[in-house]
Amino acid sequence: MMINFADKSVLGLAADPIRKDLGLSSSAFGLASSAFFLLFSVCGAAVGLLADRVRPKWMRF
Repeated sequence: MMINFADKSVLGLAADPIRKDLGLSSSAFGLASSAFFLLFSVCGAAVGLLADRVRPKWMRF
């Protein structure tokens, strides 16, 4: 659980270098971050539903 939290918090810690490197404004970076976290949540829910319906052997990545 801690790695999952740390994985997403790194994006916020590296925000300034990423913004400068890509030439993004604060608003554009916030929109991109929001899109990432929304997609992360939707995919998490989808994989959770899939895991309930599929054999565990098939869920290995």
